[in-house]
Amino acid sequence: SKPFVVPVKDEIAPVAYDVVFQPQEQMLTMAKVVPPTIVPAGGAVIPTSVTMGCAPSSASIYYTVDGTYPGSANTAATLYTGAISWTTAAVVRIGAAKTGYIASDTIEVTFTLTP
Repeated sequence: SKPFVVPVKDEIAPVAYDVVFQPQEQMLTMAKVVPPTIVPAGGAVIPTSVTMGCAPSSASIYYTVDGTYPGSANTAATLYTGAISWTTAAVVRIGAAKTGYIASDTIEVTFTLTP
């Protein structure tokens, strides 16, 4: 489970919290998904076929174009399933996750319109 803070009643303090953390030893034994790659890595895009990948290859890749976190819990995130035909300017955020692994770092690339 992830660290969390729970409000609790305390007769001495007007506001008190019970804080629970995941043991760091457990985190150290988990591998981390490598940040995904995107080809092309930004630039001019009319039209461009964009592909994404990561290691392990069985990890799920999510992307957003609204600046939010690219993960499965975000309803604005899209699960990458194959090449995308990109035809508009956009800032794309990409992340990958796999059960039993720590989620990858998020990468961000910018696609601009060709003059």
